[in-house]
Amino acid sequence: CASRAQSAAIACDTESGGATGTAGGITAPSDAAVVSESEGEAHLRLLTDELIRQSSHPLSLADLELLEEEERDATLGERLYVLISLVASARAGKIAGMLLELQDAELLELLMHPEPSAGARAALGLIEEAIAVLQEHEAAQAADAAQGADAAEGSRADPQPLAQSSPPQSPPPSPPQSPPPSPPPSPPSLWPPSSPPPPPPQGQQPAIPVADPE
Repeated sequence: CASRAQSAAIACDTESGGATGTAGGITAPSDAAVVSESEGEAHLRLLTDELIRQSSHPLSLADLELLEEEERDATLGERLYVLISLVASARAGKIAGMLLELQDAELLELLMHPEPSAGARAALGLIEEAIAVLQEHEAAQAADAAQGADAAEGSRADPQPLAQSSPPQSPPPSPPQSPPPSPPPSPPSLWPPSSPPPPPPQGQQPAIPVADPE
């Protein structure tokens, strides 16, 4: 529950949740009491005496309406904290924060009951129910913590096998090389090829050219 209490050492457990019932979400247990009968009677006497003491300083709904929300929570929270600490001192802050989720009129009816013994019995029922809710929540937290520790221990005892390394990938094939380009054809000659001179007739010497006189 998200507590509205701001003082009197009230710290509401944000994950404790709330019980369902008639008195603003919390009802007196009907199956098994959290405390024994002898303890219950002793607690009733303590709560009755405290309610008688608080009744000497009356508090009305009109008085609360004149206060700011934080001051109103502090006033109610202080009275609840003192009352609850007589029964469950270790969880008084959390239980007070849970009870502060009730309507202000319901809390005043509890604290300013015309018959303190009846108010003490109703208060004890609410406190016992809140203790049961907190115990259930704490047991669930302990179970979750134990399960997480077992899982962590199992992971250390049985390490995961290393992943098999994959063979190295072969390089991609090189692209096919094209043959070098052939040289361009030579342009056609403008002059016909010269034919060799005809051989001289057999038995004759080739004529020796004589230079012309100038």
